[in-house]
Amino acid sequence: MITYMSLNEQQAATEPNAAKSCLNRGLAFIERGDYAAAILELDEAIRLNPDDALARTSRGSAHRYLWNLDLALADHERAIQLNPNLALAFSNRGATHLDGGNPDLAIEDCTRAIRLDPELSKAFFGRGNAHSEKGSFGLAIADYTQAIQLDPNHAATFYNRGNLLSNRRGNFDLAIKDFTQVIRLNPGNASAFFNRGNAHLGRGDIDLAIADFTETIRLNPGHAGAFNNRGGALRDRWELDLAMADLNESIRLEPDKAWPFGNRGFTHLRKGDFDLAIADFTQSIQLHPKYVQAYCGRGEAHFSKGDFDLAISDFEAALRIDPCDFKSSEQLQRARLRRAEATDPQTA
Repeated sequence: MITYMSLNEQQAATEPNAAKSCLNRGLAFIERGDYAAAILELDEAIRLNPDDALARTSRGSAHRYLWNLDLALADHERAIQLNPNLALAFSNRGATHLDGGNPDLAIEDCTRAIRLDPELSKAFFGRGNAHSEKGSFGLAIADYTQAIQLDPNHAATFYNRGNLLSNRRGNFDLAIKDFTQVIRLNPGNASAFFNRGNAHLGRGDIDLAIADFTETIRLNPGHAGAFNNRGGALRDRWELDLAMADLNESIRLEPDKAWPFGNRGFTHLRKGDFDLAIADFTQSIQLHPKYVQAYCGRGEAHFSKGDFDLAISDFEAALRIDPCDFKSSEQLQRARLRRAEATDPQTA
């Protein structure tokens, strides 16, 4: 005897497969960065299977990437209610807390995720980000290191650890290795070339730094920081006209940033164009009134023109901002001596 499934029975049998297909498509859209499409698929997955915790937390991640943090938190919390042992949901909620400015809650959630699944690299990565946000750089580096051991193909972890090693630890050799790994995994990552260039500068490897800044510019012709830093490196190599061209471009791209004006001021200083240097340092100070090097540079330009009172005023301003700035202190003493000599030749 042949039996036939009713329409309701057929629908009940096919819905789990349909829900799983929607979930898989949603995850694929997240992987590709199409978060709006992911949400549509995950909406359908949840409609077909309202108790699917993975679909809930995945939709929450898509909402987070679109910066809909309240919707993201609601999805992650519902996922945790449905499955309190789903480590990924805690990790995802932690990342959302961090985006919302709550690193302590992020650490708490990621730690819970790690207890549930010690192999979840994403949780170590998220907790590392939260530790970094709190200024606990040693703990952050330790978490990034563990995340890399679990997932050696996650470029963002190498990138974040490289930034801390370079900017917070001054360990340029290890930072360069991390940025090189990022580039191996993602050769089109302009920021990795830029940061590796900065680490090369930290080691004094000007030629390697210039090569990385040049590649940064090739990948991202609008990267003002790369033009600025390459310009500074070219100046250090006394290629002043090339340096000037780069710094002009950096200023054109970002006219509200103090650093390119400061760098161009020092380039004018090396060319002997003291009035142009003073104008650039003045603009730099207007944009960033606590830019010690700009005061010091302007003081040097005034000194070179023989305007010792103005030079002294600038060096003193630099030292008020940073009393430990050795160069400004040294220049101040020199300017005072030269002023005394100019006032009373017998002191010479």
